[in-house]
Amino acid sequence: MPPYALLDNPVRRYAWGSATAIPALTGTGPDGTPQAELWMGAHRSSGLIRSDSR
Repeated sequence: MPPYALLDNPVRRYAWGSATAIPALTGTGPDGTPQAELWMGAHRSSGLIRSDSR
């Protein structure tokens, strides 16, 4: 196992977000919706999870 963990960071969508900035940062294709925040931490509303489900 590598010395790091891949994370699945939740994206928060708000009307004031950009449709392209976060997809460009994460290397994903834009889905046409405004994406305002990429959460990378523990938060009770939407915490991140490891991509390998551990």
